[in-house]
Amino acid sequence: MAKRSLALLLLCLGVLFALPALAVADTGDVIEPQHEPPTSQNGWQAGACYENQVGEVPETPIPTKPTDPTKPFCSPETPGRFFTQAGGHPPIAFDQYIIRHKEEASPVGILMPLEEDPADTPPYAGRVLKTERVDLPSGFTENPQSSPQCSPAEFRKEVAPNTFVPACDPSTIVGRNETWLVVNTAGAVPAPSPPFPPASTLPKGFVISPDPAKGTRVPVYNLVPHQGEPARLGFVIAGTRVIELEGGVAWESDFHEYFTIHLPAPSAPFSSLKSRLIAFGQSGNGTHITMPTTCFNPNEWPHLYSTWFRGESWGEQNPTFPEGSTPWEAKLPPGVMPTGCERVPFDPAVKVDPGTDAVDSPSAATVTTTLPVDPAKEGGEVRVNGKGETEGVSQSHVRKAEITLPKGHGVEPLGGPGPAGLYRRPVQEGRADLHERMPD
Repeated sequence: MAKRSLALLLLCLGVLFALPALAVADTGDVIEPQHEPPTSQNGWQAGACYENQVGEVPETPIPTKPTDPTKPFCSPETPGRFFTQAGGHPPIAFDQYIIRHKEEASPVGILMPLEEDPADTPPYAGRVLKTERVDLPSGFTENPQSSPQCSPAEFRKEVAPNTFVPACDPSTIVGRNETWLVVNTAGAVPAPSPPFPPASTLPKGFVISPDPAKGTRVPVYNLVPHQGEPARLGFVIAGTRVIELEGGVAWESDFHEYFTIHLPAPSAPFSSLKSRLIAFGQSGNGTHITMPTTCFNPNEWPHLYSTWFRGESWGEQNPTFPEGSTPWEAKLPPGVMPTGCERVPFDPAVKVDPGTDAVDSPSAATVTTTLPVDPAKEGGEVRVNGKGETEGVSQSHVRKAEITLPKGHGVEPLGGPGPAGLYRRPVQEGRADLHERMPD
């Protein structure tokens, strides 16, 4: 019996190893490659800036104008536009991905058809993202309490079958999404005349820039988070594609925030070529986005202030995503580093209630530590008030908390008597430390 069992096991293992490996598209199979030094053509970009586009004219929270392609975007090629004040609130923060594509000259301009896999057919599922995972730098925070929140029912208001028009109050708008579409099927989209000849169609690879009239330049709403989420954001593309950003916290490592985004399935005749998410860092009470409160040198800590992206495609899905997916890194541009740490306030306080005034008596002591939060003073632009004090900078994050109890005051870690009714010894020296995982 043992010999037959061993033979069966070996046979099963042989079949297992003979099976072809399941094809899974990695991040770099879907979006454009990264360059070193980084450029505006990187497949993944992110940062905090003074403006989304150089010389951009401010507009209402609900976009009314198409994106102006003549104005350069904040990117690794515009380091002077990056916001660097530690603990400050940048006017905008952005992240952007670009799908793998080609560039071809044509009589109607540069065409950008998606890179085609010989085994793939329109709408090219292998070049359409199914799920994104975006990991923010440690200490870079998105504050869901900075603005009012829109309920799921208001956000997903369906005015017709599969047609959604959010009924959220404008005060819940905390950003904007801009999507560039590319024609993925020739002969399917009627071309406007002029400039195209009458009765013609848009060529494959034709790019349509973000436009509110087309539903591709739309507001981002601050949504009510689900249980256990630190934040949730959402927007609707073309009135039919509802997209939500599900927030999370990396409790197992350095407690950074991250977002998981599930995207719609591919369809003809359009695909997403590029998507740019812009957060209004000073929306609401002025503290929607807060920069890390450290000023380490990125040359010494090259990944500390990076934003990371992982993606899987609809064509070759990853059942363990984001595990097994290679992260793409958006670093700070060369020469850019956090500044102004001397402006970052830190005013912690502690209050201790021993729970009793009796000597040598056990009690439930309460220790409360506080760090002031004053959006009126901390939010908005960096400024100096009439007293010469810096405002517009939030309190420093806690790196280490140490509480020293009065001499002779003991703490029972397990909160109960030990063997034979005897209480265990107090914590050594009556002191407790709490460290945040940060560089020394």
